Amino acid sequence: MLRFQSRRLIRLATLVPILALWALSTRAKSSYFNARYANGPAPNASGIATILPADSGYIGMGQGYEYPFPNSAVWLVRFLDPDGRLRRQRAFGRPGYYYYPNFRNSLLRVRGGYAASGTVNVPNGDNYPMLWRFDARGDTLWTRTYPRANALAYNGCRTRDGGYALTGTAQIRASPYNGDAWLLRTDSLGRRLWEKTYAFAYAEEAFSIVPTPDGGFLLSGQVWYVTATSDEDRDAFVLKVDSLGNERWRRTFGAPEPYDGWAVVSVAADGSYLMSTCRATRNLNGLVQRRAMVYRLDPATGQTRWQRAIGPESYAANTYAIHELTDGSLVVGGVQADPTGATPVGNGWPVGYAFKLCADGDSVWYRTYRHFTGGRSHNYLRDFRPTPDGGFVGCGFLFGRAPDPVANDAWAFKIDSAGYQLPGGAPPTVRCPRVVGVAPEALHGATLEVYPNPAETSVTLTYALPAGVTSGEVVLHDLFGKEVVSFCGCYLWLMIAIFHCCTSCQSTDVIRNGKNTSGNAKFRCKSCG
Repeated sequence: MLRFQSRRLIRLATLVPILALWALSTRAKSSYFNARYANGPAPNASGIATILPADSGYIGMGQGYEYPFPNSAVWLVRFLDPDGRLRRQRAFGRPGYYYYPNFRNSLLRVRGGYAASGTVNVPNGDNYPMLWRFDARGDTLWTRTYPRANALAYNGCRTRDGGYALTGTAQIRASPYNGDAWLLRTDSLGRRLWEKTYAFAYAEEAFSIVPTPDGGFLLSGQVWYVTATSDEDRDAFVLKVDSLGNERWRRTFGAPEPYDGWAVVSVAADGSYLMSTCRATRNLNGLVQRRAMVYRLDPATGQTRWQRAIGPESYAANTYAIHELTDGSLVVGGVQADPTGATPVGNGWPVGYAFKLCADGDSVWYRTYRHFTGGRSHNYLRDFRPTPDGGFVGCGFLFGRAPDPVANDAWAFKIDSAGYQLPGGAPPTVRCPRVVGVAPEALHGATLEVYPNPAETSVTLTYALPAGVTSGEVVLHDLFGKEVVSFCGCYLWLMIAIFHCCTSCQSTDVIRNGKNTSGNAKFRCKSCG
């Protein structure tokens, strides 16, 4: 309740500077394609490991074997038009060297072009992390190879100062397998600034990295618990470090059943951390079944705010991407096994999958994707991203088996906002609600109470003024600064319908940290007599 204990006037600062609004998701007009791409005139293997929407279509980066150089593997950059047709292609490599690009968001858009991270295997057998910077046409501007033998780079991101951060595995020993999670920090020209390693158990692989609002980084991947004779178990891990790579906290995520999948991470607009993994559920005829999991984590401690299990269990399932959309909903992409016609029970053929959740974890839709549809062919998804038209684009590679064409080709596909590969799909039956709430961190240390929080129809606000204060006014403004309601007195309790807070909002309006193009939404207290 709002209790005023004296008649002294007071002017209070803004109490709550933000209202978080998640708009109702809507389906948008979308283009569609589901295409494969060969590597050169001969049936040489290739794939697209990561893909980005570009001004005139899409740009995908992957690998090509044996062409244009024999006994080698090159980085291939493919430029696609909006309908997925190949416009041009560039290769980076040299004979005798094997270049391995990173998957999942590792193709970065930078001023004047792009940057990509990966690993090169040199003729003597050593592996070195590397960073490649190229222009909008795919012409090389510079490359950097980092002198840490037998290290693998799996992912990269931009930093606040325009530099780069790469993550992967270093100090690798093959027998028995061992290695540490690894983080490399560079300047804007790819020059090494510092690097660090992190050990959890016997071996760690850091597959994902994102920058955090405090200037640090969030890493994730997989921990191996290994003996000299076997790899006994694997868990997902998440690691938070500061801007200098110093560890702040770590967590592992695993089921009693061994062989959990790795973790991938993202940062939500409210500052919380999003993580997805595939958790082991059971062993079926010697084949480990996994089920997709999504977690929302507290950024300060890594503790779980909520978790959800999504979709069916399947053999060898793994997650490759997680994104928060502009309306606060989440989308996840990965690979699972289709059990149709597979033996023994528990086996299956790889297909891509994606699913969408509301901000609170409620499931909206779950779909699977393939290019080859006949029997025993493999369809591997390696990246999945939102597109400007509200849809999504995915990529990976294909292993075709009869009756499909026998080919090892790159793969890219475009779907609509409801996850369909073709127009005419039924709208999802679950619609994410427009939710208004006050971010929990805004309430920390204050005597303001907001409940329920978040809310869909109405919200109750209470506030206790400091001791000795007897008079005050509470004013609620909408997104455009217009005063909606105010109260002044010695005893105040306010319940307001949410539509009053957004009388002029469109369904596509999104408020993050109290701001959008329409203005600010805030609660304000001021003096009154």
